[in-house]
Amino acid sequence: MYAENFLITFSVGLFLTLPIHLQQQGRTEIVFGQIFAVGAVGALTCVVALHWLLRRFGLRRMAPAGSLVFCLGSGLYAVAAHRYADVDALLYAASLLQGAGWGLFLPIGPICISSMVEARERPRFFAFYGAFNTLGIGLAPIFSSIAMAHLNLTFGALYGLACLTSFAGFLLSWLVARGNESYATVSREVSVDGNRNAIFRVFALPCVYFFGMMMLCGCIYTSMTNFQISFAQANRIDHKVFFVFFTASIILARFSLGTLVSRFPPERTVPALGGVMLAAMLLLYGAALSVAFYAASAILFGLSYGLIVPMIQAQATAQAPDAMRSQVLVTVSMSYLLARYLFPYLGALVIQPFGYDGLLFLLVLCAAAVAALAGYFFHRRTLAFAV
Repeated sequence: MYAENFLITFSVGLFLTLPIHLQQQGRTEIVFGQIFAVGAVGALTCVVALHWLLRRFGLRRMAPAGSLVFCLGSGLYAVAAHRYADVDALLYAASLLQGAGWGLFLPIGPICISSMVEARERPRFFAFYGAFNTLGIGLAPIFSSIAMAHLNLTFGALYGLACLTSFAGFLLSWLVARGNESYATVSREVSVDGNRNAIFRVFALPCVYFFGMMMLCGCIYTSMTNFQISFAQANRIDHKVFFVFFTASIILARFSLGTLVSRFPPERTVPALGGVMLAAMLLLYGAALSVAFYAASAILFGLSYGLIVPMIQAQATAQAPDAMRSQVLVTVSMSYLLARYLFPYLGALVIQPFGYDGLLFLLVLCAAAVAALAGYFFHRRTLAFAV
């Protein structure tokens, strides 16, 4: 499962070069944003249908599905890059399939891990699982930069490699599912609230604040990854600096600092981490002046993002009754996926007239909103307890 996670996220990381590929064809960031936004349709459809799919087909059949669908989308991108780069329909279809694959893989992976380990061991195994996710996305842009510079690999070759690595992830997941009896113990009757109005009731809960925080964090993360290479090129800096320090800091955050930070009350740590994320965005304004600002921004963003996302997930579920926690988790995933696939289009619309400084200003607002929402929620709750 760890290897599959690394292979799929490595494939995802290779596609961070897609904006540069489209720019070399004379297309703008807006075209990239439109293509990438189509992935939201596939991702959100799969997330919404996840409980039905698990009931209908079971975990053993569904576990490898995300990797396989993502592989098909990667294959279409590779074909388009080799021969049909001007066929927009092919690019949209590739994005749709990749989104569907990611929409299946993202929530099913933790379910598979939880079925194989005892409850008391799950936090440790989830931390390892998240670390491999970070390694894949962080190392892929470094590899692609070196491979294109020294091995003369084309974009088509990179996307073909992404297809192969995601297919290898599918094979590993299929082998695990085929021989793992623990998958069979996972009930097909997923615990969900049967009320058709459950989704509306979720938004009436206090956890709605954390849906907003997750969406804002997703906006920042998708911009910092998808536009990082083109941002670095525009400012004549090496994007490998960002990915090296970001990857190292987020792994440090999840392996070492997570336990330490969890000892402090969330009403202090969550707003504080929002503030650290805000500082990371502000430091990017100095990236063109000194590599030290660029590295410091990557470090602070890795630490804040790596720590605040698990806290947002935990706090969201803590604000929900037991009968609605499954629906809350689905809504948290939807909030993240909405931001991941749709915000790059908004970012592209800002980049065209205002450049990357305009995008940075938007990210500064997002980070400030995370800190403000967290501070307001916990201050409001404190006042409610006092009354």
